Amino acid sequence: NLDLNSTFISNSTFISHEHKSRVLKCYRRILKIATKWPKDEEAEYILTEAFTLFRNHKDLKDVELIEEKIFEAESRLDIAIHYKNPYPRLHYDANIPQPNFNDSMDIY
Repeated sequence: NLDLNSTFISNSTFISHEHKSRVLKCYRRILKIATKWPKDEEAEYILTEAFTLFRNHKDLKDVELIEEKIFEAESRLDIAIHYKNPYPRLHYDANIPQPNFNDSMDIY
């Protein structure tokens, strides 16, 4: 069993109790969803991804950044549940030139 308080959130006085409890609530929700996920490989991905990201962000002190990460985690989980796919969705990059389908294409 993991000790969530010591593993993922440093005991800093800079982080409010409210943020600490929100992070733990989000993490517990992710764990609960992962244990009920129908495909074992995807469930393992959810657990590994959550563990890695929460561990990487455990020392955050900026309240806005903490809020952003909580929102990101909740959003990713909601999207995964909705689409039944835990893997991150691809994002459109405006810097990559896109094909112009309005030009006539000579295929013959």
